[in-house]
Amino acid sequence: MDLGVIRERRTAAVLATLGVDYAYGYAGDQFETLAGLAATGATA
Repeated sequence: MDLGVIRERRTAAVLATLGVDYAYGYAGDQFETLAGLAATGATA
């Protein structure tokens, strides 16, 4: 289990309660896939 992903999500949740927008990502997330599609000119 990758605890780094859980840590990032917890950090984002805590900061959200304080009104801070914390962008995070991890390998294999949907944004990585969309960025790869955009780079090739494909559409989802």
